[in-house]
Amino acid sequence: MAPVLERQSQQDDPREITAQFYDRVLSVVATTSVDRRFQAVADLVLEHAVRYLATTDAGIQLLVFQCLPSLVDDSTKTIITSLYVRLAIGTAPWRMQAHSSFPLHGAESLAGYAAKMVHPMVSQDIQRNPDHFPLRQEEHARSTAAYPLLQECRVAGCFQILSRLPNYFSPDRLDMLRRYADLLALAFHSHEFYDPQAIALYLMPPTDVQRPYLASFQQQVHTALRSAKARQQEMNVLLAERQVLQEIEQKLRTLQEK
Repeated sequence: MAPVLERQSQQDDPREITAQFYDRVLSVVATTSVDRRFQAVADLVLEHAVRYLATTDAGIQLLVFQCLPSLVDDSTKTIITSLYVRLAIGTAPWRMQAHSSFPLHGAESLAGYAAKMVHPMVSQDIQRNPDHFPLRQEEHARSTAAYPLLQECRVAGCFQILSRLPNYFSPDRLDMLRRYADLLALAFHSHEFYDPQAIALYLMPPTDVQRPYLASFQQQVHTALRSAKARQQEMNVLLAERQVLQEIEQKLRTLQEK
């Protein structure tokens, strides 16, 4: 169970990130146990981000992606072939979804492109896409921005924002998103960051193709945990989720290759 986080002070100004807020995030990093750090830090940062970004009537969705490691054939080198949603939050019209219901993202997505290029990417008009970015067509979304989550030029994943409005991302908003991405990077552990050279993303199929494979995700996780216990192997929920996602990704890649 995730820890109960202290609600942000009424004095916090959602239009900026104050020194007090930075202090609160750093305190969580310093005092939260290893297995709870991601949820504690990400909850705190995304809550502030929603308060800042939702100051207009525009609906928004915030997604924290994490690199999904896979092994090459000789099993000696870890590579990243897709990203998965670790946490998501949003306002109407986006409905609440479990993180496991989101599709895997690869070379066809802006999140994957930003992670691979190790650089923020912004599309102010998804439908027209004048910059010819790789973009997944997301329901309700008219503009989007993606920021890689970095530590010493290594990548843990990506922070993506979707908006119902075109041209939503003003310079001020983009500056705030960069700061949120820097803070979200603190939610990850050093071993969860990868060299850009290790990112070799595959094309992931559309959401409707992935949906049947993700429908039984929780059941597959429980099965993996029971199997590990029967073999007297140590495995927690996060490791079981990653194993299941790797198995699902392999099936999806096989589909793409046919």
